[in-house]
Amino acid sequence: MYSSSFEILGRMVKASPYVPYELGKYVTFILIVIGLFKSKKVGTTGMVIFLFLLPSILLGLTYYSSYKDMIFNVLGIVNIALGIALFAYQKITTKQLLFLLRLLVLPLTSILAYSIIRSPNFEDVTFELGANNLVGGFGSNQIATIFGIAFFVLYLLYNKNIPFSGFSKWFDILIIILFLIYGLLTFSRGGMLAGFLGVFFLIYFQLIASKKIVNLLYAILAVSIFGIALYGVNEITDGNLLLRYSGETHGTIVGSKEKDLNQLTSGRSEIFFEDLDLFNDNIFLGVGVSQSVYKRNNTIGTSTHVEFSRLLSEHGLFGLLICIIFIYLLVIGFINGYKSFFNSVIFILYFIGFFTTFHAATRTFVSPLFMPFIVIGQLSRNEYVEKNKKLDS
Repeated sequence: MYSSSFEILGRMVKASPYVPYELGKYVTFILIVIGLFKSKKVGTTGMVIFLFLLPSILLGLTYYSSYKDMIFNVLGIVNIALGIALFAYQKITTKQLLFLLRLLVLPLTSILAYSIIRSPNFEDVTFELGANNLVGGFGSNQIATIFGIAFFVLYLLYNKNIPFSGFSKWFDILIIILFLIYGLLTFSRGGMLAGFLGVFFLIYFQLIASKKIVNLLYAILAVSIFGIALYGVNEITDGNLLLRYSGETHGTIVGSKEKDLNQLTSGRSEIFFEDLDLFNDNIFLGVGVSQSVYKRNNTIGTSTHVEFSRLLSEHGLFGLLICIIFIYLLVIGFINGYKSFFNSVIFILYFIGFFTTFHAATRTFVSPLFMPFIVIGQLSRNEYVEKNKKLDS
């Protein structure tokens, strides 16, 4: 949890190869494999997903120009499969879960600090209606993704009265607002929406489980923090932020382009539908891992941003089965989310990872790290005491 996000900082400061470009995937894979060898039981669902991936990996072996093709395209989904296999028989306490999430955000503050230092004076910038690299001089989609996650996790910790900074609650709120402001300034929508939806689901589950006034106050706080950040950034950008989130571009405003699905999704829908065409033509095994980018027509050379369409085009029927499993886990997780606070957080983590696959595929550390949590169990107080007794003995 702590080391995975360092790949983003490494990319920002151009530290490769000293900090590998795909560091989060390497670390996650190595630790999961070690865990699997040490575990007495592994989850069937995760191993089935892994086996479904193998045919397309073997099919694509003859096309790989370098090992980086495999790492970039398939290691993320492999980590999800093996992570689900590992976590199926693991249990942690709610306290341990919140500790892990706090551990995740700690290095993100370094990225926030670097972004603040390296970013220009935004009042002097003319914002265009598209994602930008102004925040820290790096990729907007990745920055928005991790800042959206930071917003959710910090709000969650504040909601449970767990200090983050160690100074005061007001300082924690300031950090939340800074993550929000700089995430919104990227003009990249997917990552920020994931964080907003995570907070929404947390509020929703809390209000359903307990209609206490304190939960309503926390909901009002979340809306207020978001409103302040949204208003501030919209003012800084001369109203362009809200235009961006409503799907407007320079072309739609001047009338040279129509606002359609492809425009709203920044070209992702065209790639998605071309991937579906590849699936239709190669239903059984797909075209092989990493090959969809070379076999499309209008979007050739462009990486897939939606993992589900990549699974279909490159893995065929096996990819379809994997998609069905992921959707099934999402539905079961949502239903279980009503049962306890622990279950609701587990579902939200899975949902954020799931949602991220629709705008960044599995290329970031987020989905491989978050999605396996859906199968992890809660350790009861009695089990925790008994476990510690065995360790002491």
